[in-house]
Order: sequence, then structure tokens, then C-alpha cells
Amino acid sequence: MPDITAHSGVLGARLAAHLLRRTTFGPSKASINEYATKTPAEALAQLLVFAPIANKPVEPVGNATWVDTIPTPDTLDDTTMRGYIIGWMMDNMRSDHSLRSKMILFLHQNWMVDDESWSSHNMYDYLKLLELYSLGSYKMLAKKMCRDNRMLVYLNGHQSTGNNPNENYAREFLELFTIGKGPQIGVGNYTNYTEDDIKAAAKVLSGYQYNLNNTAIDTETGIRYCTATASRHSTATKQFSAAFQNAAIAGTNTVAGMATELNQFVTLVFDQAETAKNICRKLYRYFVHRDISLAVETDIIVPLALTLKNSDYNLSLALNQLLQSKHFYDLDDTVATDNKIGAMVKSPLELVLQTMNFFSISPHTFTAATPATIWETFYRSGLRENILKNADMYLFSTATVAGFPAYYSSPKWDKHWFDASNISQRYYLGRCFLENKRLPYSNSALGIQVDITTWVRNNISNPGNGAAIVDELVNFLLPELPDAARRTYFLNQTLLGSLSLTNWANEWTNYINSGSLTVVKPRLELLFKAIIFSQEYQLK
Repeated sequence: MPDITAHSGVLGARLAAHLLRRTTFGPSKASINEYATKTPAEALAQLLVFAPIANKPVEPVGNATWVDTIPTPDTLDDTTMRGYIIGWMMDNMRSDHSLRSKMILFLHQNWMVDDESWSSHNMYDYLKLLELYSLGSYKMLAKKMCRDNRMLVYLNGHQSTGNNPNENYAREFLELFTIGKGPQIGVGNYTNYTEDDIKAAAKVLSGYQYNLNNTAIDTETGIRYCTATASRHSTATKQFSAAFQNAAIAGTNTVAGMATELNQFVTLVFDQAETAKNICRKLYRYFVHRDISLAVETDIIVPLALTLKNSDYNLSLALNQLLQSKHFYDLDDTVATDNKIGAMVKSPLELVLQTMNFFSISPHTFTAATPATIWETFYRSGLRENILKNADMYLFSTATVAGFPAYYSSPKWDKHWFDASNISQRYYLGRCFLENKRLPYSNSALGIQVDITTWVRNNISNPGNGAAIVDELVNFLLPELPDAARRTYFLNQTLLGSLSLTNWANEWTNYINSGSLTVVKPRLELLFKAIIFSQEYQLK
């Protein structure tokens, strides 16, 4: 049965790779070997500690840092600036070896905005807010998000007044961001809240305005947030239903009173046991598995939710418990290979960034361009607009506030990443990296290219042995070791072709002595594509 108690043994390579695939965008051969010597507690102690992102997005002209200063109107091409910010964040995700970036994406999915809502500056502020609370209090993030400029505009909060409260943000706050609906048990009654609760919440959230040149600075975070205007706020008493113990929040007519109401509302929502359970279900489906059985609900979600709620919604404590558990490593039953490791489909972003990191592919090493140019040409234009968008993961620009279906839509969940609409894009990836193209049918350069021959020479212990190349690659890249027939396919049908192992050893020696790539390069490229295209590599 599901067991949330901690696994205390040394991870070994297989479990270390599993942990790193689920928690980072960049497991390399070296990092897998490093974590293989650690216990889960030691591994999490390293993954859960990180320094803030130090660099900042810059202007393309002069490379000046601009995000901390409000620009005068019309001095920036804001669409381009938003692209730079998105590229900047993706670049940091690629190079991050902690849990931070996976949690930023988790929080983005659960506090969804798009990149089209007003200025590039509030896009930067929104991402910095996610970074700040990526291992902090989900409850405090909820409070801060109620005054985030990007969220305010995205869900029409800036239009909400006491005379005409806008319900958009209040509805999503309850349904998607925090407590969740629950089964509908009556007209306008969703078990966890009612339509009247949405109306009451909208009144609490009325009176906040976005004006970039008038935006205040939150003294607790140092991040810009929206202004509070008491004259636009509802002074009525906000009456909540039995789902919230019939609580009432008294109306006020001051800015300080607005802050008090907001604190009371957030506390009211997060005092409900179902809020912690809903967040823990989201964490479970993001890190562990799509299916939550009755046993998982009872033995994993309930105790995890208790940890989360008792810690004032500290995400790092809940993650520490979940990611050390025997359940996470599939060690809570007699079959250790049946239902957790290799049981989730990689997102397109994971597929791309993990391939880049394992094979040491960085756009910074392939061009002398400035970071701003790399953010724009490779990450935004090449990766986001060409690869991720076509694979149904248009990062920071989803079609709905619910986010990507793989994270919320049952019964497929993560299988949404691998269906008829997007599978071809995933299988273009190997060709894109080998041919330096944004898409295989495009003449535009992606901006990076893998030199697989050099990588094998520098990273495989005995590259003159074809079997050793295959063994090391599949052992590190695939979630489970392939059976003998599959290994034979990778070796004989892909790497060797008509060659024998002796022929390969001779050809490798010839390459080392003469630099000739005539034989070894095309054979290694075929192996690279075969592994990247394999069904096993799509899983984590």
C-alpha cells in the first residue's frame, strides 16, 4: 500500500536519475552519478536550497538593465521586451540544477496568466513573484497574487469596483488556484464553495487598480504591485456560506481596511482542510503520477496535506516529505518497476531542456551574440514559437486560465503531451539539434547544434567499444533499463549497422588518429536520433 515514510537508503543511479528528471530540467551524466551516492534526505537538502536568480533581462541596445525602472511611454518595443523576459526565464530554467525552476513552472500553471496582458515589466514582476515563493508559503503567494499587476489585468480585477464587482478573479481564485470546486451538490453549490461565495469574494477584491507609473512597491517582497483605491472598494459586509462556516468580513472604506479584508479572506480559504488537499493533489500529479487512487488519497494526500497546512502552507516541507517517500521511488510494494518510474510523459519543455543539458548543448557556446539576442532568437523565437508552440506547450501563453490540459484535464493528464496533435513535433527534436534548424522543414537556424561525436569522445568511458556506448547512453537516458532485444536494436540496427564490434573499434581508432568522421559520425547520429525518438525517452 502507498507509504509516505522516507526511504533511507542510498539512491543509486536509477533512483537518482528518477529524482532529477522529476525535479530539474537538467540531469546530466555527472549529476546522476553525484546524486547516486546520496540518500533522499541528502539529495533533497541540496535540491531545496538555491540562490535567487542573479541576472536580469536587458535591453537589446546597450544591454542595459531596465526591469527595475519604469520606462517613459513609447521608449521600448514592449512586445520584444516580453519576448526577452520569456527567453531569460527559459535560459535560467535550462541552467538551474535545483528544484526552483520546476516549482516556478508548477506555480505558473496554478496561477496562470499570459504574456499579452499589458507591459513587459509586470510580466517580469509576476515571474519574480513565482521565484520568490517557489519554495515558500503557497498561502502567502495567494495573498500577493491578489495584488499582482499581471494577474489583475489578465482576469479583469482592475475593472472591479464596489458598485460593480468583477467576479472573474474571485471565481478562478476559488476554482483553480486554491480550494477547488468539489462535486456539485445543488444549484450554485459546488461543495467547497457556492456562487454566493464568489460574489462575496469579488467584493473583497474590489478597488485595486493597475497603473504602471503609479504602481506601489510591496515592502515585504520589493516587487511592484497594484494600488488600492478605497473609493472604488465595496464597503458592504461580505457574507460567506456554510462552506466557510458562515463567516462574515466587515466592509471598510480605507486602504488599510482593504488590506485587512484581503488577509481575512485568504486566511478563511486556507483554513479549510480541502484547500491543502487540493494543492497536494496538484503537487502529486505534477511530481509523482496522474492517478490518485483511494489508497493514495488516504495514505499520501491526507498526511501530506496535514504537513502543508500545519506549516502555514510551506511548500518546501511538503516537497521534502513527498520526494523522500518510499512511494515516490516505487518502493512501497514488492514490484519496484510497475507504476512510478517511467510512468509519466515528459512535457515538451522537459524533453528539450533535458536533452540539451545531458548532451551539453548551450546556445551560449554556439554564438558570440549578447544574452539578449540569445533570449530572443533561440529561446523565444526558436524554441518557444517553433517547437513548444507546435507541441501544445506555448509557454506563458496558454489558451485558458486553467493552463495546460496535461496538468488539469482528466483522465488523460500528462498523456495530453503525446497525442496525434503534437507527436510529430516531439519527433522533430533530434533532427533540429543535429541539423541546426528550428523545424526540419525550415531553413531557419535554431542556434544550437549537437556535436555527438565529440560528446561521445569526452563523456563515454570506452567509446571504442560500441556496446559500451549503447549501454551508457540507455542506462542514463532511459527511465528503465531496456530488455535484451531493445538493447540489441540500439546496438546492431542503429549504431553498428553492417559493422561488427571489431570494425567499430577500428573505425573509432581511425577517427582518433586522423580526425576522419566518415563512418563514426553518421552512425552516432543515427543512434542519437533512435534514442531521442524512442518511446522510452518520452517518459520520465
